[in-house]
Amino acid sequence: MNAGNNRGTKSKQHFEKHKVHGTLDERNNREEKNTHQAEDESQADRQIQRIAEINLLNKDIEDTKKSNLEKAIKIGELLSQQKLEMEHGEFLPWLRLNFGVGKSERTLRDYMRYYRHRDKMADAANLSEASDIVYKIESELREKRETEAREMVRQYELTNIKPKGWKIYHENLYNRLLEDRKAPKQEENATVEFTHETLRKKTEVSLMEDIERRLKSFDTPQTIETMRNIIAWASGKIKEYEAQIKHAS
Repeated sequence: MNAGNNRGTKSKQHFEKHKVHGTLDERNNREEKNTHQAEDESQADRQIQRIAEINLLNKDIEDTKKSNLEKAIKIGELLSQQKLEMEHGEFLPWLRLNFGVGKSERTLRDYMRYYRHRDKMADAANLSEASDIVYKIESELREKRETEAREMVRQYELTNIKPKGWKIYHENLYNRLLEDRKAPKQEENATVEFTHETLRKKTEVSLMEDIERRLKSFDTPQTIETMRNIIAWASGKIKEYEAQIKHAS
């Protein structure tokens, strides 16, 4: 009897234990779901707030007809924050959806560059000067990147081992350099072919002119013997032509 009661008590305790665990799991799931929902709502709120602020600042710049660099940098900051919260490839469609394409899109992307290089904008009095500063900075960065990339390609050609940091950019550069090296050879081959063809045409024209001139030089009707002499002379010219072609090759 006691053994039966003990078993019943243990089963009840086991059930209550799982019931408690189940309740805790459900509570944790609800809390996690609520947390994700709150994060999504918070991100959506931030996005709406940024869009509104960007539109307000952009309108102020356009309405006052003055190059307000400080506001442009602020727009660049808001856009950069938004881009950080998005997956790769999502930002540009979002930008076009909310602010349009064309000039507006290019302008906003310029503002992002101003924000990126904001520590170099102390000497810029307006957007035009800011644009010049950014252009110079990014040109120097591209040149530096190109130099470093070419050095990596050179190392790869020497060792046949891709250096650390090798990316698709370096792969494309390597393939482009290979194509550039092929171009002079193709051009040289084309030049040789052109030279041969030009020489052949020039020799043929010269040969025909000489034959016609020799035929006209005879005062008597062209006899069979005369034609033999012309053919023999033409054969000699052909041999000269073949020798010139062989020498050019």
